[in-house]
Amino acid sequence: MAIKKIQIIPPDNNYADILHPETEGSVVQMASGNTLETDIAKKVDKSIITAVNDFIIGSGVGAVVKKTLAETRTLLGCLLLTGGTMSGELNCSDNLVTRAYLKNYAEVVGTTPATTGTCTFNLTTGNVFNLTPTGAITIGFSNFPATGRAGSATVILKNGATVYSKTFAAAIKWVNDEIPDLSKANKTYILVFSTTNAGTTIRGACIGPYSA
Repeated sequence: MAIKKIQIIPPDNNYADILHPETEGSVVQMASGNTLETDIAKKVDKSIITAVNDFIIGSGVGAVVKKTLAETRTLLGCLLLTGGTMSGELNCSDNLVTRAYLKNYAEVVGTTPATTGTCTFNLTTGNVFNLTPTGAITIGFSNFPATGRAGSATVILKNGATVYSKTFAAAIKWVNDEIPDLSKANKTYILVFSTTNAGTTIRGACIGPYSA
């Protein structure tokens, strides 16, 4: 439930802003000698505030408690502009992150849906994939970013002692339109793919083979 701010003005005008989960921006004038018994406000004396940026938060039915800025931030689970430590996932829902300065980052290894037959890597599960074929296989992708955004994927392809045939989705294009040689047993190939039109055209490149 969102916590919002309302303003309470008792008869003596000794008022304070309080946080409340229902109505934001309300200004309530209390009549002399009356108490306001509603589910959105109770009389709050501003003397409870002892420092700049103190917050008044409901602690029960008809009761409030003072919290510092740090305590309120902890309750709300939000970060300060000066920084902090995340304890869970940050989902930007395809929104822009500008001028990020990254250090010690990792990429998610996505799910490999099949090792024989049709293997369509879903980029919602990650951008790096491991694949050790156990039979003839056709490789493709789904859920690249929208047109106008660059999307990439890496497949770490490992051949065992038996090498199986590999084909690729029609959208995947190679240098000089030639599928690279992926036929060496017990070798590893790094296949890198990129697109800027949501996967209509996917350009591939091969690095390897590696001995491991």
